Amino acid sequence: MSAAWIGAFISLATLVLLLTLLVVGLMRRISSVLERAEQVLVRSDTFDLKEGLQPGDFVAAGDAVTSTGRPWSTSEVRDDAHVIVFVDPGCPPCDNLIDELMTGPQLPRAVNLVLVSPDIDMRLASLSRRYTVLRDTNHALSRAFGTSVSPNAFAIDAGGVVAAQEIPTSMEALNRLGQRLRGGGWGIVTDALSGTPE
Repeated sequence: MSAAWIGAFISLATLVLLLTLLVVGLMRRISSVLERAEQVLVRSDTFDLKEGLQPGDFVAAGDAVTSTGRPWSTSEVRDDAHVIVFVDPGCPPCDNLIDELMTGPQLPRAVNLVLVSPDIDMRLASLSRRYTVLRDTNHALSRAFGTSVSPNAFAIDAGGVVAAQEIPTSMEALNRLGQRLRGGGWGIVTDALSGTPE
């Protein structure tokens, strides 16, 4: 091989490396912009994502395992009101919601909060002391609720019927779902977040 070919190869390899760094850098920069745009859309009144079961739908059969290894099935939502929240560690809106659940006041037990994730990281495992945390490794619950979006929350009444569905971005959103089930729900959450006593 001549020096010209070696020089051309080195130049080409350098160009490919620089383009790769440029593309990766641009992707990292626009990812935060896309996350913010997603959050704005979720909070806007015009954003209407209907992913999964809708109000009036019955919850289909599905099972999972609690963080302690106990089997759990959707038949358990037929004994009391539940808010089922699908989260995925690593998804920024899910991580924000998990952090808020960890640092905020515990939601009252008037409505049972159930967190569902394909993987239970240390933060979700620590939340299992406060709430029910389920591992949905075979996606049976995701299929039962017809969802692939996270975070995604469903308010389920004691009859196993969906009362409401929402993309939660805060404990306040979970409070709204609880209020729909219990006529006042978790009012302490709103009061704790606003700083005013109940």
